[in-house]
Amino acid sequence: MPENEKFDIGDKIAFYCTGCRLNLWGTVMALGEEGEVVKVTCRTCNSQRPFKPEKDEAEKRKRMLKKALAIRDRRKQQSADILQSRVVPTTGGDEVTARWRVATDDVNTFSTPHYDPRVAYAVGDTLNHTEHGLGMVQEVLHENAMLVLFRKVEIPLEMNVAPPDED
Repeated sequence: MPENEKFDIGDKIAFYCTGCRLNLWGTVMALGEEGEVVKVTCRTCNSQRPFKPEKDEAEKRKRMLKKALAIRDRRKQQSADILQSRVVPTTGGDEVTARWRVATDDVNTFSTPHYDPRVAYAVGDTLNHTEHGLGMVQEVLHENAMLVLFRKVEIPLEMNVAPPDED
């Protein structure tokens, strides 16, 4: 608020709307004992808010950039953690784990669907199982079964199962 500027109720004033999170124009709704603006109605969202002076746009951009970079770094760390969790030492020539590592080397775990026995899968499809983790379909055994390679085990799973009838 400019120095020595007096406002009356109903005057137009520039302020920071905490609802819109923007510097906007508002209407003075309440004044304090010394004539300072206490409450403003936002002309955009039409809500009554406590008066806050306009925020410096450069400072706001700086805070937003810092927040965005922190989010980016957190996501990079999560991705690195996921990749690290997939690295399994192959002690004793564990053939299943070695095959799993080769098969899932370039799989994006964020876009891998969860296992659903009602879905029909094909060879090469990937899935996330609640107990076994990331898996890849190695073979379709028949219409309702498939062989899936997981990190520690290769097991048959149901697929293409009809949902139960509800009466």
